Amino acid sequence: AKSIADLSKAKSSLYMNEDEIVLKNIAENNYFIDEAFEWKRESARMIVVEDVTGSMSGAPALLAASTITAMLLEEAAGRLEVIDVILMGEKVTPLRLEGNKVKDYFTKRNRDYNGGSENQRAVAKAIDVAEADGNCEVVILTDGAYRISDEMRNRLEKSTVKVNVLVVNAHRP
Repeated sequence: AKSIADLSKAKSSLYMNEDEIVLKNIAENNYFIDEAFEWKRESARMIVVEDVTGSMSGAPALLAASTITAMLLEEAAGRLEVIDVILMGEKVTPLRLEGNKVKDYFTKRNRDYNGGSENQRAVAKAIDVAEADGNCEVVILTDGAYRISDEMRNRLEKSTVKVNVLVVNAHRP
């Protein structure tokens, strides 16, 4: 294995690939930083739509709740912001979490998985809130057991809101 210094002496830049050129420049101290800088990362902002339909009972519900809990803990650590959690089941239920959001999530979360799905309305609600906010994404947690309508697909394609779907499914590979 050649050292960085050996690389810088061995080849002229004309015959080097990009990685070798970078290593050569590092070895020869050709990179200068004029100013000190601090890495700044904007925390992600999101609205979470949780599928609480009948197909989500059992293990998928636990996976979804665990994922949302992890998101809320990341928010407490300042790494992201959960604007709201919207339950998508037989009705659309925005939880409007406050204070200790993890505790509030488990206090307000629907534990009855009665089937039925208002998924079109829940996703539309999340997109409406995200568009009004102007600076957040939508995350949908589902087992994937529903289909979106053509109307909703068209709306998603026209929207500037980034929509992420996380499939939590313990039943299928």
